[in-house]
Amino acid sequence: MARQRQDLAKSMVARIPPSPVRCEVLYVQRGTSPARHEFASHAHPFWQVEIAQAGAFRCRTADQEVPLRPGDGLLIPAQVEHGFRYDRRSRHVSLKVRVDGVVPPVGILLLTELPGWPAMREALVALVDQDRPDRARQHATGHLLEAIIALAVAPRAEHEEPPSIVEQVRALVEHGENRRWSVAAVARALGLSPGHASAVFRTQAAMTLKSFLDQARQEAAARLLAETDHPISEIAELLEFPDVFAFSRFVSRVAGVSPRALREQLRRAR
Repeated sequence: MARQRQDLAKSMVARIPPSPVRCEVLYVQRGTSPARHEFASHAHPFWQVEIAQAGAFRCRTADQEVPLRPGDGLLIPAQVEHGFRYDRRSRHVSLKVRVDGVVPPVGILLLTELPGWPAMREALVALVDQDRPDRARQHATGHLLEAIIALAVAPRAEHEEPPSIVEQVRALVEHGENRRWSVAAVARALGLSPGHASAVFRTQAAMTLKSFLDQARQEAAARLLAETDHPISEIAELLEFPDVFAFSRFVSRVAGVSPRALREQLRRAR
């Protein structure tokens, strides 16, 4: 899963268009709450991005109180006074960010409602998953935050619609070869039940979600077999199959031949 999230992060950042917003991550905090407690109301000169990972908690200001559940995100502009009330066994990631090039909104903003938030959240969490990130990762994190904040503070057109389930699924699975998304994992990333995600995807794409995931995995396998000299066992590991036998069974099911035979066919066709 860590490799999946890192691939997603790299591809998400590469596709982000330029933004007038400029961000620099000052520091990252990871918090857990074994018991219920409150964090007193306070304000600071930097912005804050809060991502709920487990349990539940609330953020309150003078005139707002926003509940957060796993997967939700919150944007707190600079100088906005706020406090938190944490439930038992809650867990979160908090990014403190210097932001330039944008007028701060009056209050806190729920990022969960942004188009494509699940994919952006997965990428952001992957990028800050190291205690000492290198310069490239720091730059990518700032770039992704610039896009998130620009999208969060931009006025919404009345006709604007969020991306379809199909578009969101593509954003999750079409980011590099090192992934093995399941229906359950995709549904969890989108904040849906597996049954609901599958039903909506089938309606919008005229194919099942499992078939789409198998097809994406088959294409990744074909690229590795055709374009690299990696041993079959290594390709199975790169694609996060439990072992080479599971990978061989998958290739035989979707392609009708063994991985070795498929590699020969693909190279003869080039």
